[in-house]
Amino acid sequence: MACLPVPYPDELLYSVIARYGVHAGITSPKQLLDEVFQDRHIIASVALQGHLAQISAHYQGNADLTPYRLLQGHTLYPLYSPFVLPNIAAQAKHELLTDCKHSAEVQLGKAASKVKSPHYLRYCPLCVTEQVARFGEPFWTRRWQLPGLSVCAEHGVQLINSPVLISEAHRHQFIALSPHALLHSTTSFTSHKTTLLAEYAQQLLNLSEQNIHPLQWSYFYHHLAYQLGFVRGKQVEHDLIAQLVLGYWGRHTLASFENRCKQVRRH
Repeated sequence: MACLPVPYPDELLYSVIARYGVHAGITSPKQLLDEVFQDRHIIASVALQGHLAQISAHYQGNADLTPYRLLQGHTLYPLYSPFVLPNIAAQAKHELLTDCKHSAEVQLGKAASKVKSPHYLRYCPLCVTEQVARFGEPFWTRRWQLPGLSVCAEHGVQLINSPVLISEAHRHQFIALSPHALLHSTTSFTSHKTTLLAEYAQQLLNLSEQNIHPLQWSYFYHHLAYQLGFVRGKQVEHDLIAQLVLGYWGRHTLASFENRCKQVRRH
């Protein structure tokens, strides 16, 4: 049985398994899959790592590292699940928790989302410095890999694209955040608005599980529009809402949320 390291706060399971490979001196991706999963065909997922019961078993009944707690605390499942039908979220959760193949990225809307996930694993240079000082090693955290957002919620700085490409070519490989992945670049602070949005996304990651029906979101936004005076009779004034949003963010910033993750890594 593999002696997996205990996850650090907000650490991705992808990172935990990658760190185990480094600690155990494993250089072969296939050997790492054999030791952790006893299966060389497991997909290394940054956002939604499955087979959580199998991973949890390596912790031999640790009550803090059950499959469900690994799902909630060390994957991006909490970011997506509130925005799909509760039965679909439940099905995706079941597949991730058990040792079966899963289609969670499709079920939770990640695969079809207009706001795409990063092409490269990203990191905050200030967070990395703190990680090394506190834990003795860096690791990949959830808040760095949020789709559409390229800012650290903790420090308000621009995230840096590492050389680690998330692609089909590496679909069975867990790659740790090591010194060779840290690029030399200047620290760039972002706007307060963008940082605040990242903070809200971080809060969503840390919430307890929410079963929210899409109709509840519709009612919520309709009530918000009513409070702001954008409802005339039974009609929502969508054009006025669009003007308000554009006035606050600007077209360039809104477009960057969609296109940010398409950019190539910095050199």
